[in-house]
Amino acid sequence: MRSHLERGIDQDELMKDTLSLLNKERKDIWWVNPDGDNADEVAKDVANSLYEQGLPWFRKMTDLERVFLMVEEMRDCFCKYTKAAHLARRLGYDDKWRHYDALAEKEAVRIGFSTDRSGWSGI
Repeated sequence: MRSHLERGIDQDELMKDTLSLLNKERKDIWWVNPDGDNADEVAKDVANSLYEQGLPWFRKMTDLERVFLMVEEMRDCFCKYTKAAHLARRLGYDDKWRHYDALAEKEAVRIGFSTDRSGWSGI
């Protein structure tokens, strides 16, 4: 499972010269001045975001049954099928494991991905 942290400090002044409008809207990027004079403030905000946002997320993700239900709600794709298969196997849901494993293999063939399952663990 993946998530991201969002900054809590205002960095609009640092982003005024960026050409990318997308980067100006992103809250998951921290900007450090070339001379590093704001590095302490950025580091403190990253640590605060990890504490306030990341740790609660990690706690939630330790409930594998809850995570499995979340994965089942994801849109159908190869990543969903492999995650669901891994979780179902870990949870002892044999029927669901076989179901999602078969879907993952079928989707791997469809998208031209290797059907060698040893490469699927990091997905």
